[in-house]
Amino acid sequence: MKTLGYHERLVNMLACITETEPYCLIVEYCSDGDLLHFLRKRCAYMIKLTEMGIDYDEPNLNEKIDQDLVITLKQLLMFAVQISYGLEYLSQKGFVHRDVAARNILVHDKTNAKIGDFGLCRYIYRDSANYKSKGGRLPVKWMSPEAIKHYEFTMQSDVWSFGILMFEIVTLGGSPYPGIQPDDILDHLDAGGRMDQPDNCPNNYYEVMRSCWAQEPSMRPDFGTIRQKLASQLEDITDQYSYLKLDNQRDYYNVVYDTDILKDTKGTVENDSEAEKFEVERMKRKDILDNALSIDVQEDHRDKTSSLPYSTETVRDRNVISNGS
Repeated sequence: MKTLGYHERLVNMLACITETEPYCLIVEYCSDGDLLHFLRKRCAYMIKLTEMGIDYDEPNLNEKIDQDLVITLKQLLMFAVQISYGLEYLSQKGFVHRDVAARNILVHDKTNAKIGDFGLCRYIYRDSANYKSKGGRLPVKWMSPEAIKHYEFTMQSDVWSFGILMFEIVTLGGSPYPGIQPDDILDHLDAGGRMDQPDNCPNNYYEVMRSCWAQEPSMRPDFGTIRQKLASQLEDITDQYSYLKLDNQRDYYNVVYDTDILKDTKGTVENDSEAEKFEVERMKRKDILDNALSIDVQEDHRDKTSSLPYSTETVRDRNVISNGS
């Protein structure tokens, strides 16, 4: 993690203890937890407002509305730009993240997205264009066809995953490929199947998503190009046209079992203990919907400061990278 250097769009290492036990890794604090749950909480709240006939287009004019739980398209685009900037930095440093997804993005102060969970991150040496995984449990619905087939991960496979993350963002934590089982996803992709343009998704945003899902890896844009296109879209959008309209009948809002997240390399879904975890997640999402009945929902904050085992290397000075966007 030290070799990544410092960047404002990464969850950065602040210090580590390596000479005496317990070994610790201290990382930046992100007050609002992971992006997936951040978005889903706002989705549930805004859908409930719609069901109750409460207009949230101008939350400042309605004191009953918790403005912190109403999110706009402009804010979503801002998250996408920030994440693409962080991934551009990683690719320039020669790193492949391998698990780009909303669950691995952390949010601070409700406006700052940072890339986290570098457990699968690998350095790509100059004489090698890819990293080959040894298998294990993999998030197939976020993976490119070549990664699913050969367990080979490149910067282009990270671009594919970012396209899935863009879908998660614009659908407020929607589940990708709803109704398609993990065992069927590769056949679906090889047949040219891609996700349709979701609600609230501008045409130019969807065009970037689709470009990330080019079957041929060399045809996918790099993160620098993606960042520039998204930043241009962000500049053009106005608050007046930024409010979202949510239809709770859409299938990507109503998938309660996330059994599509992990599948092992033998093609089987997680075991019973994992199924229990997914049931816990389903109940959590139900609780979010129930809590949304009360308009005065208060935002909870999770301390993401971690203490984890680390190596015996010393801490490298921060390499501060200025924002070039």
